[in-house]
Amino acid sequence: MIIPILLALGGAALLWKVAQDSARVEPEKKPADTKTTDPTKTETKPPVDPGPCPGGVDGEMSETQRSVYMATLTMVSDPVALEAAAVAFDAQCQPSAAKALRSKASELKTLGVPDGYKATDDTSTIPGVDTTPKPETPADVPVDAKPGILNISGPPPSPSADGTIKAPKPGYRSRPTDQWWSGPLVKGDTPWELAKWVAGDGRRYTELVTANSPPKKTVGDPARPFETGYSFVSYKINERVRIPQSWNAKIDQTGHHTGTGLDFPIDPDDFTDGTYSV
Repeated sequence: MIIPILLALGGAALLWKVAQDSARVEPEKKPADTKTTDPTKTETKPPVDPGPCPGGVDGEMSETQRSVYMATLTMVSDPVALEAAAVAFDAQCQPSAAKALRSKASELKTLGVPDGYKATDDTSTIPGVDTTPKPETPADVPVDAKPGILNISGPPPSPSADGTIKAPKPGYRSRPTDQWWSGPLVKGDTPWELAKWVAGDGRRYTELVTANSPPKKTVGDPARPFETGYSFVSYKINERVRIPQSWNAKIDQTGHHTGTGLDFPIDPDDFTDGTYSV
């Protein structure tokens, strides 16, 4: 009697479970994504156009750019060549350099410098700018200098602290009143190069220009040399220029320099009672 009852109850429970399962709505299953990613490949994006000046405007010049710019700024006095160089520097995203070159060209034209003028050519003259085809050599300039502006020479040494004139000592700085002169200019020499090797900084070429003006004619503003193209109008082959006396500590008593702009030690003979007195 009990077994039929249990069977009946079990059957009813089974029917109730089936009914419940039928009433439950199963969510629709989405098909599995069969797309796979290759870990060895990276997603590529379209290139970004850097524009005409990828390094920015007036960015740091390369060594070659700077050499060309300073040689042009300090040695070229042909208005046409300066304008051509300005166009080139504009294309290289250096508008400040281009502006300085154009400023120099404009001032040269005002002075009457003709197109095609070669600043180093010793056969051409400009009235009021060049007085003679070949530059006159001042009386106190030594005549035995080797070609090349770095071959510095000077007059006989000045007296030491005790008033006597002694033989120049290598390795000791020259005295503040000594006047040194560059060697004769050869093709490729520039005031920037002379300042770099003697004073240790090419930007000090402005001191060289100022030390020789007058008598040499200049263009530009020494207070804003790189904006106005401050430089000599002409600088002839074989011409010699004064070395600024502010560089004397970097030149020894025999006319040598280190090529790095370092100061030489003071000569002990130039001290009087412990004081540097020359």
